[in-house]
Amino acid sequence: MSVKDIAGQKKILTDFLKANGLRVTRQRLVLLDLFLKTHGHMSPREIYAAARKHHPRYGWATVYRTLKLFSRANLASPINFDSRTARYEPETAGKHHDHLVCTVCGKSIEFYDDKIEALQEAAAAKRGFIPKCHSLEIYGVCSKCLRRVK
Repeated sequence: MSVKDIAGQKKILTDFLKANGLRVTRQRLVLLDLFLKTHGHMSPREIYAAARKHHPRYGWATVYRTLKLFSRANLASPINFDSRTARYEPETAGKHHDHLVCTVCGKSIEFYDDKIEALQEAAAAKRGFIPKCHSLEIYGVCSKCLRRVK
């Protein structure tokens, strides 16, 4: 994510906090910066471990509560792959994607497919349903794990 994008996300967080009568703290801004610069889908424990490398005084509760704030501010999306611990990814407005999840190593591959999106929209329309959002996860074995098995 570019510096400009991160600055925009920080403004969104700052505006959200102020609008909800919450304090804009250095910890929240540092955690947002860390979260946005990491790639992939991180669990709260992984984000906590990364934060403690540079800021040893950050507590588990602070990290956990801050991730919940990011979700409420539409800056992060929680994802539950295979009923495991929730993982978070930055909310990327206008950049919807789905996931392929390896059941062996846990790797997640993001993808987007116009045909799948059209089928989902058609299925909803056929039933008179107006979707607000959706997520699609396909579980299987990634190519790297397949090579190891053979």
